[in-house]
Amino acid sequence: MQATHGFLRTANPHRVGAQGPFTSTVADGAFAFVDYGDGVVGRVSNDSTTILESATIAAHGEVRSAVANGANLGELTLFTLTEDEQDEPEVTALPHARHATIHGNLPAFLELLDTFARSTSETLAFRPSPTAWSLSTSSRL
Repeated sequence: MQATHGFLRTANPHRVGAQGPFTSTVADGAFAFVDYGDGVVGRVSNDSTTILESATIAAHGEVRSAVANGANLGELTLFTLTEDEQDEPEVTALPHARHATIHGNLPAFLELLDTFARSTSETLAFRPSPTAWSLSTSSRL
């Protein structure tokens, strides 16, 4: 990864609820851009203020783009685009897809946790208690 940039925003901080007007500082949109190098860039956005809630993950290269879009990160449809065609390929379900019934974003979040655990496996230290794990301090985190 060469560079990243991201930001959160609150589109409408002045709101009206059951008890009257109030100000909200909660982010209702998140946007990130990634430069992977070698001409490949990525884009992730999640916006809860549009007419339809929308999440988009995209990777763009010189000859092909892949774009996944849906209501949230758990309900994405993948499209691949080239200069002269568009495909809707089938993709394998997330390993934790069955947990989408709990919350639509949970499968992607669990995959993120799995990836984090794999990337830090060398820094995990087992304590004598069989249920206690701790992260050692490491510059890799």
